Order: sequence, then C-alpha cells, then structure tokens
Amino acid sequence: MRERTGSGNEHRVSVRALVVWGTGALVCLIAVMDGATLGIVGLEAADRFHVDPAMLTAFCLVQIVVYMMM
Repeated sequence: MRERTGSGNEHRVSVRALVVWGTGALVCLIAVMDGATLGIVGLEAADRFHVDPAMLTAFCLVQIVVYMMM
C-alpha cells in the first residue's frame, strides 16, 4: 500500500484551464453589457419592434438569466 503525503487538498490549475475560464468570463461580461445597452435605447427599440417597455425589460432579464446559467 502507498502512503499519501501532504494534506490531499493540493490542486494544481493548468494554464489552459485558466485561459478557458478567463475567456468564458470575458465573453459572458461582454454579452451582459451588450444586453444592457438595450436599456439605453429602450424607447427607440420599443417603437421599432412594436413592444412595450415591460416586454423589453423581460427580454433583458431572460437574457441575463440564460447567461448566468451557462
């Protein structure tokens, strides 16, 4: 039988894992900020898509929830 040395809580994170995680976090941040810009031009978007502001707000919330679930 082999004996374990150390506490067993030693985790090594690879550079590749950090790059993948960082890229995903950056893309998520950009996507959320892109969705938030819809709020800036809300009245114009409401006129263009023929919806009320409540529907635009619901769209933004659904979009953020979907990004959070990823």
